Amino acid sequence: MDTTLRETIKLLKGIIVLDIIFIAIIYILGKFDIPMLQGILIGSVYALLNFRLIAVSLKRAVQMSPGRAQIFASISYMGRLALTAAIILAAIKVDYINAFGVIVPMFFPKIIIVGSAINRKV
Repeated sequence: MDTTLRETIKLLKGIIVLDIIFIAIIYILGKFDIPMLQGILIGSVYALLNFRLIAVSLKRAVQMSPGRAQIFASISYMGRLALTAAIILAAIKVDYINAFGVIVPMFFPKIIIVGSAINRKV
């Protein structure tokens, strides 16, 4: 199995755990409803997709010349940034999706990556 796919699967497992914790906290606070659940699912799927897009684009960029790789990486970054903005704006505009539920899971990959790095150091 390729390394990027293995890391994506690890990230998926971490996102599922953090989703469950997030849902439990929201439920305890009495803020849980269907739009929140839909937002969490959309944010989690996008966070995983974004990570996978980074992995694939970096894998492709490594095989290019430095100048071409820089241009490719910049375009890829701008595309992912525009997609993130579009998803957040759509969540804000649409009533049946909770924007907070979309935004919070977008930070889960960072939490998982930092947490696993700290865990390796300890």
